Amino acid sequence: MSMDSPVPRSPLGFEKLPAELYDEIFSYLPIPYTKHENFVVKHVDNDYDMHQFDYLKGVGRGFGFYLLTDTLQLRLVSRAFNRAASRVWFHYESLKLRAYDYKGLFQNSDMRKPGDYEVRVTTPSSIDRISDFLLQSDSLAPLLTHVRIELSHVESGLVKGVSQWMDAQGEPLTNQEEIQSLHKFLALVPPAIKKMERIETLSIYMGQTWESDYSGDSQVDSAPQFNMAALDQLRGVLSSLFSSPPSGLQFLTDLRLTLPCTYDFAALNAAMSDDATARLRHLYIEYCDASGPGGDRSYLMYADDWEGYDGDEYVPLSNLQQEYPNEEYMPDVCRLIGRCHNLESLGLDATHYLALDTLNWRPSGRGLQNIYISRGIVPCKTLRKLLSASDETTSNIFALHLDYVQLLDSTWANVFDHLLASETLKYFAIDDLNYAHRGESAHLRQHNVRQWENSSAIWSEHQEDLYKLQEVIEKVAADGGLLSPGLDYLLDSNDDSHLSQW
Repeated sequence: MSMDSPVPRSPLGFEKLPAELYDEIFSYLPIPYTKHENFVVKHVDNDYDMHQFDYLKGVGRGFGFYLLTDTLQLRLVSRAFNRAASRVWFHYESLKLRAYDYKGLFQNSDMRKPGDYEVRVTTPSSIDRISDFLLQSDSLAPLLTHVRIELSHVESGLVKGVSQWMDAQGEPLTNQEEIQSLHKFLALVPPAIKKMERIETLSIYMGQTWESDYSGDSQVDSAPQFNMAALDQLRGVLSSLFSSPPSGLQFLTDLRLTLPCTYDFAALNAAMSDDATARLRHLYIEYCDASGPGGDRSYLMYADDWEGYDGDEYVPLSNLQQEYPNEEYMPDVCRLIGRCHNLESLGLDATHYLALDTLNWRPSGRGLQNIYISRGIVPCKTLRKLLSASDETTSNIFALHLDYVQLLDSTWANVFDHLLASETLKYFAIDDLNYAHRGESAHLRQHNVRQWENSSAIWSEHQEDLYKLQEVIEKVAADGGLLSPGLDYLLDSNDDSHLSQW
């Protein structure tokens, strides 16, 4: 090489470019993803999907799993690349704050105790990482837009007798140790969230419902017992995120909450400002204490009532349900939903049937586009409003999934007829639609002798319901939409008798 040849520019010189220029360059990187075409069952193995809600929001719109391994490798090139690549990464991925980190199942059978069907290894919570990377550093927090707080592996710190957890050395965790760790973790959540000034999505997730151990024998039946102090702290943490000035979450548009009971949402409703609720575009609400009468359909296996409508009155209540019954605070859940009038997506998943008769839904503009409801009791007028734009006549619903929804009055034909007027419906999924047995249309309810296990698209004695349902199915298919498994096979049949098989 000639002595006069220019010296190649050092990579260090490249690092002197402004950070904004890096962001602009990296924003054009192609992000590969695996497109998801298949349907997702309700009880998914991947607990990062809150039942059907994520799928519902993305179905038919390029929903996929992003493969960002190349982006992660770019972070190793230099500090500047690390910052820019991290911003790209967290645009697609959530930061997960876990109260306990899941490491896997124990393989050593000697470590199991009688009755332990699943023994997991856990390590201490994300406390140190929250402190090091969020509270004591300003490099990561500004990049974060999606945050997920996972409480799914701390059941024994919240409720007794759910699982036997072990620490990294394989020693059983005492209740006290786990409770202390949970308290420390929850105490760090508010200051950590406050530093993340651009959060768009916030999720709080619990991994399972808590049911009573019920066999119809009062001598052996039992209910879960909750750590009420820990639940009080969790409730306080959630409220403080929205009520403590100066409030963060100014960019929050997607809120997904799986909480123990309806009272938790009453506390949240009291804490959230009108501005905060008006900013939301996507809302997912789930409560998971299923103890006591009506909490789970499996209790009906031992029902004394031959019609199967009741008979679970003696299912024991948890201490949480004794103090804060789910039924008592359902109007507060409805008030919270009603304040979020700019929603595009609404997901509701209940244990005890969520009564929506007090919901005053007045959407702005186009109204809801995606609806997921599991275990709800609703008046026909309210359901039609949920399916409608602000003019209450047109519908812009794109994806609709209804599981175990009971109509209080009118007919399902009335609901389906409204859907037929929609020009946008592209995904339609239903399972076990029925009429409330204490509602005005109870006479249209079809008898199900084994409610704890029998399943059908709809249980109805009203023939018009079946005709209109068939029309909706045919319309969605003709428009190139998707149907849930169990509905697509109706397209080639003129016989509607199989719509209500056991």
